[in-house]
Amino acid sequence: MPGVSYALTRGADYLAVSDVDGDGNADIVVGLSSPGVYGPDLRTQSVTQFLLGRGDGTFAAADALSGVGVSRLASAPTFALDQFVADDYPDLVTMSAGAATTLSIYRGSASARFGAPTTVASLGFHPDLLTSGDVDGDGHPDLIAAGARLAVLRGLGGGAFAAEQSYALPGTGDRLDLVNLAAADFNGDGRADVVVIMGRQGALSGGAFVYIANADGSLKPPVQVDAATNLRALAVGDLNGDGRADIAVGGLDPQFYAGANLLRGVRVYRGNADGSFAAPLSLTPGGTIVALAIGDMDQDGKKDLVVGSQDASLNDTVFVFPGMGDGTFGAAKSFVLPGGGPGIVSLAIGDFTFDGKPDVLLGGDAYSAVLVGAGDGTLTGPSALTIAGGAAYVAAIDLDKNGASDAIVAVNAQGLVPLVRTTSVLDAAVSAPTVDFAVALSPVSGIVGSGESTTSTVNLTFTAGFAQTVSFACAGLPANATCTFSPATVTPSSATATTIRIDTAVASAAAQAGDGDSPWTAVALSSIVLAVVARSRPRGKSRRGLSLLLAGSLGVLALSSCGGGDGSVGGIVVPMPTPSGSYPLTISATAGAVTKTAVYTLTVR
Repeated sequence: MPGVSYALTRGADYLAVSDVDGDGNADIVVGLSSPGVYGPDLRTQSVTQFLLGRGDGTFAAADALSGVGVSRLASAPTFALDQFVADDYPDLVTMSAGAATTLSIYRGSASARFGAPTTVASLGFHPDLLTSGDVDGDGHPDLIAAGARLAVLRGLGGGAFAAEQSYALPGTGDRLDLVNLAAADFNGDGRADVVVIMGRQGALSGGAFVYIANADGSLKPPVQVDAATNLRALAVGDLNGDGRADIAVGGLDPQFYAGANLLRGVRVYRGNADGSFAAPLSLTPGGTIVALAIGDMDQDGKKDLVVGSQDASLNDTVFVFPGMGDGTFGAAKSFVLPGGGPGIVSLAIGDFTFDGKPDVLLGGDAYSAVLVGAGDGTLTGPSALTIAGGAAYVAAIDLDKNGASDAIVAVNAQGLVPLVRTTSVLDAAVSAPTVDFAVALSPVSGIVGSGESTTSTVNLTFTAGFAQTVSFACAGLPANATCTFSPATVTPSSATATTIRIDTAVASAAAQAGDGDSPWTAVALSSIVLAVVARSRPRGKSRRGLSLLLAGSLGVLALSSCGGGDGSVGGIVVPMPTPSGSYPLTISATAGAVTKTAVYTLTVR
């Protein structure tokens, strides 16, 4: 079924899929963040649009909410969807637009309409990241915001929150160094603790810092867990089954970062009961680590680690490290994304296929997709989500309580966003967008004489997301002709064309020499001598032997005169001309397992 467009956006910040009206049908929440936004009777700078699923694949437009803020960070959502009001309908907490510093809650209801926004807090700073977790362990989700500082707002139930409790950011304390944020119970006391990732290109300090929660919802001073300055990927979960969450961090390409403390690969920190962490376990899947997720991919009751990696050519690979149950891992199973992949930026784990087996949701620069899990740690796919534009962040959670995971995708600003119904069951007909290339020649034919050359431009057209290296070859050349390509290989980032040069050969002066150098002169003289000798011999074996000698001599001399494509004069091999005629040449371009061809017609006069 083709996608249906419901809104035209320029600068969409996020999409979320949730049953916001509690009718059992998936609805869409879309954040619109820049001028040129269109919805039902709406054109404003910054809004949240709700599209309510009818259950048949179409949507009814709901009220749009204005004044929703966006973040400078594209790697995490700037909203929180949770049951802040205990009425079974998800509520939305957002940042305010522009430089405003308030957090607002929009309460869901059975009427599928959201009430007027209620200000949760005025933070005194504009937050960049927003998440939720039960920091004080009272059963009510709390809000955690990070920007110029870290702030915790304890949930009181009924959509109300206590006054803000603020803490300085760790490390340099510079807002520009803020990278990632998560909440989980690292010491097993039933309260969510907070982990903050700091670091950026050019920073000399940074790393992962953990704030342990107190019983009253306050946070202890941060403890540095990892000191690498090139961290971005972050995942939290219980990897050794002790009831305490562990931390996995991954490093981006070290060559782009300053400082001596850089991470190449993944480090896993196992939480202790006192809030400290055991010595890290290192994993080196290869490439730069762009995303991490934790879940039981092989269904053995032990949590596994899923790693998204990119090689130097930006080709994507997903690794599944099977957990041993003690925080260590077995040999990884790898899945190489076809066509180089979408440029992974985020991973999440959930059951999107209603088969009880965990799948991997990946968000990428080119597209977002699901890798279907077989329940043994292997993956197939990808099956693309029908959401246009590159993703900045993905999350998986059962929002409609139907037993399967729903997808939350934060979408980059990429213009038109076709909003189609995203369900927990993948449409088998949906496949990944084609990440491919095409080849065309200009011109497609040429006429030359012996010893002349001709050229043609090999033009390449790449689809979005293609990043592989393309090499070239030619076949069907006539004798004594060669082909060369300049450049010999092409990548989308370097060029979109190469030039093929075809050279033909001309006979040398030596090959056209006169009687004195002709091997046939030797043939004639040898024949006369052998004939005279043969007549002077009696009949019988001797004469028959001479006949055979004569025939062999003639054969050897004949071969010496016309062997291969070259001639031989006095024992010196000389080039022969390229034969005249018309030759269809096959020009091939190869990237990985994919080869594209085009035909060039060469005419030699």
